[in-house]
Amino acid sequence: MSRYWIFSACFLLSTILCAAPGTLSIKNLPSSAVEDNPVCFDGASGQLGNCPTYDTIVEIPVNCNSQTIQDAVYDAIPHGWIQLNITGVCNEDVYLSRSRVVLQGADASAEIVGQTSEPTLGVFNGANNIHIRDMKISGAGEGVLASRGAVVSIKDSTIQPDSGYYGVLAMYGSVISLFGGNAVTVLGDSSAVSAVDNSTILIRDSNTLTSSASAGSYLPTVEAHRGSTIRINDTQTITNTEYASGGYALSSTYNSAVSQDKGFVTITGLINSYNLSSIDLLDASITGDADVDMLSNLRYRDEDKYTGSEYGQHATI
Repeated sequence: MSRYWIFSACFLLSTILCAAPGTLSIKNLPSSAVEDNPVCFDGASGQLGNCPTYDTIVEIPVNCNSQTIQDAVYDAIPHGWIQLNITGVCNEDVYLSRSRVVLQGADASAEIVGQTSEPTLGVFNGANNIHIRDMKISGAGEGVLASRGAVVSIKDSTIQPDSGYYGVLAMYGSVISLFGGNAVTVLGDSSAVSAVDNSTILIRDSNTLTSSASAGSYLPTVEAHRGSTIRINDTQTITNTEYASGGYALSSTYNSAVSQDKGFVTITGLINSYNLSSIDLLDASITGDADVDMLSNLRYRDEDKYTGSEYGQHATI
């Protein structure tokens, strides 16, 4: 994570100086949010809830053969909704600190290819209502990073960064919603989906999440870490291709929680719940062992589909 300190210098001084009250303590959705809808942030109330309809939105065509996404964002109106209809391959890193932006792939050619070791698409400083639709994100750097209270949704997109980089990463009280049919694939020692430092990731509809992290890296395909929450619903496939040699697929560590409320999840790889954390699975097919320490919990409510062996003080299979 050290490469992100340049984006978080103010966080080292004081989180109070960097974000509005409450943006760094988001952990669960309010009861007013509908689980199957995208999640947005209401600047007036300071709460998460359902996204508004796009009553007024300015559409901006971006042809990456001659334009850049970053320039289009800078040149757009400073307030209100903008939708960038993107065609072609955009060889750039994109950084957003404004709200109400839709990055819409206008055809199959729409792709952002990262050029540096920094995130290909970074959303920072409480920017909310950021929507990524029908896009491909690849190249150097993490695929999508939401940091310091950002709220992002990703739908029907393909995210495949270069080897060793995370696919989707929420940090410092941020929220990411994966819905529709996303494919997130990472190579080398990294995670496809990661929520850290009091962040939340919602995984819904039908997503395919794949990693190839080695057992010795202890990096799972999907992880909740340091006070974070991941909620999994509907039909999901979570795979670590190195599971036969001990690769992790799902992990909840350091006061975090992973839960499944409905649907069916196929998990291939080890499961780990560690240090005051929990994993609660409703209906899943699991190929791999479960490792649970004495301060954590794993609950799996359909033991007939579990083919591994559990060890630890509080594993309930």
